[in-house]
Amino acid sequence: MLKHLNVLNSHPLFLGFITLALNIGSRYVRTPLTKKQEEILTSEFARQFLLFAVFFQSTKDVVTALILTASLHVLTRHLLHEESLFCMIPHSFRELNSELDTNKDSKVSKKEVLNAIKILKKNKTKNEKIQN
Repeated sequence: MLKHLNVLNSHPLFLGFITLALNIGSRYVRTPLTKKQEEILTSEFARQFLLFAVFFQSTKDVVTALILTASLHVLTRHLLHEESLFCMIPHSFRELNSELDTNKDSKVSKKEVLNAIKILKKNKTKNEKIQN
């Protein structure tokens, strides 16, 4: 068992994915930044560089860090991006998400979901009355 854990401890892909989880989770830890600092850090180049730095720090391997950075870029910008020609998300899900986002902020809030459920229930009741 310890042998398998040691292999996992040193596997570059495992370390890269753990680092990715930390990177995504760290968004919720707030550090006060000026508007200019935020602008710089949210640029496409800065984000890609920071991801590469995180991957490199965890893997200590330039090639693996580049592969992980490129893979994440392809996934988020193409395969899982709703507006990409290469998006793998089913059209029905993309349309549903778009319809639920009533304020067009690209986020479906709990309030928007509850409002949609309310409308569906109202229509269901209306349809049941029509059928009877």
